[in-house]
Amino acid sequence: MRDAAKLFEDQDRDEIRHEAEATSHVARLLFIETYLSNKFAFLRCNFSTGDAAGQNLVGKATQKACEWILTQIEGLEHFSLAANLDTDKKHSSLNMLHTRGKRVVAEATIPDD
Repeated sequence: MRDAAKLFEDQDRDEIRHEAEATSHVARLLFIETYLSNKFAFLRCNFSTGDAAGQNLVGKATQKACEWILTQIEGLEHFSLAANLDTDKKHSSLNMLHTRGKRVVAEATIPDD
């Protein structure tokens, strides 16, 4: 078992990536953002999904990664896959800062007539 503070060292991130990516031939775990609040750690897993929208495959991959994490930390008893930080199909300022998918900005001038 590991200390939670040491879980995300490089070798652990590689193992988490391996677990997550084993669920799909498309999903690639790019990085994990960690947000701490009281005794909670919120992880935002960022994936590349190729041409797929990927909500379901990312959920499956993240669940597999969390199940692995659960086995690594003594005293960790459960996790919530969504935890209201997932922002799936919900408006979120987090999505404005850390987009989902691709972002395109276009500018145009529309004549008055």
